Amino acid sequence: QSMKEVLEVLLRLPELSGKSLLSLLQEDFLIPFSKDKCLDALERKLPLDAIFNQDRILNDIRTGLRESSVLVIKGASGQGKTRVLRVLQTIFEHSLFIDGMHFQSLDDLLEAILQKLNTEATGDEAEDELERLFESWNEFLLLIDNVDDLHNDTWRALRRLTRNGKVRIVMTSMQRVSQQDVLVYELPVLSEKMSWSLFKARILERGEVFHKKDQDIWSSVIARADGIPLVVELLAAQYCLDRERILPLDQVWKETVLERAFEEAFSRLSKLEQESLKRLASFQTPFS
Repeated sequence: QSMKEVLEVLLRLPELSGKSLLSLLQEDFLIPFSKDKCLDALERKLPLDAIFNQDRILNDIRTGLRESSVLVIKGASGQGKTRVLRVLQTIFEHSLFIDGMHFQSLDDLLEAILQKLNTEATGDEAEDELERLFESWNEFLLLIDNVDDLHNDTWRALRRLTRNGKVRIVMTSMQRVSQQDVLVYELPVLSEKMSWSLFKARILERGEVFHKKDQDIWSSVIARADGIPLVVELLAAQYCLDRERILPLDQVWKETVLERAFEEAFSRLSKLEQESLKRLASFQTPFS
């Protein structure tokens, strides 16, 4: 109890973040105390933005936007690209989030942006209307998720929107971007230590207990997650559902882990609940 109180005081100090305290504990600086108990107590309080290196990523992106008005965050599926966009949306006073997956063509994308800005201009007037709106703000951040399928004319139009120097565009992609005058930021994956911290934090959040005897086998599973946050979180869900049912190491990838998590959760429903959900399914195939 005393150690818990000490940790709570330390975490309130502005100059000592949860992440830096975690690094102290992991590097054996607190030798007189039980390190395992310290870590367990801290991981209950460790902010997720520390696990995700959020401050460093945001600083990198801010620096990138000073160099280029268009920045693409590149990373694997489940790596946290959309999460970064959502955080950026909360930071900038004038910003707009668009899911680019549904808007490959220029007209569709411009129309979606204008609709979210409550403006009814269409066709040739759309781009002019956007420029007029952007001119009225000191700063505007356009956030477009999933731009893998955008057409070339759409890329050129987005570049034109940044001509007044007030508009910055941040996009996400899983593929290599070949467009000129676009800065690409490779989103870092989680370190093995941070993956392990995220795994335990998600378990503790749910009020579950992580059993120390599981550490060796589950740490080897987490190591195979390649630092992809979504895979780590799904593995935490699997642990909470059934910690004995361990996925083979060669199957630790997002789709397999996701399928197992769904199957396990679905199996815990009553027959009536299962049949009710099946009738609400949006897709008949290839899903059961």
